[in-house]
Amino acid sequence: MVVLGDLSFQVYTPGHPPASIGLFEQATGSILSGDIVYDGPLIDDAYHSDPDAYVAALETLRRLPISIVHG
Repeated sequence: MVVLGDLSFQVYTPGHPPASIGLFEQATGSILSGDIVYDGPLIDDAYHSDPDAYVAALETLRRLPISIVHG
């Protein structure tokens, strides 16, 4: 968990690359999506990319009550 003032973010690790993270803030339904949600083509052939982990991360995010995405 990352706490910034009165906001508490849960850390999610998408699958490409493994060191990338997303931060979800439950109270506001906001997510700082890192590279899991963005406007552009899917880049799944970069070094350390893991398409299966990426799909699993999307499934995890799909279950969250997200209302705002910051890509």
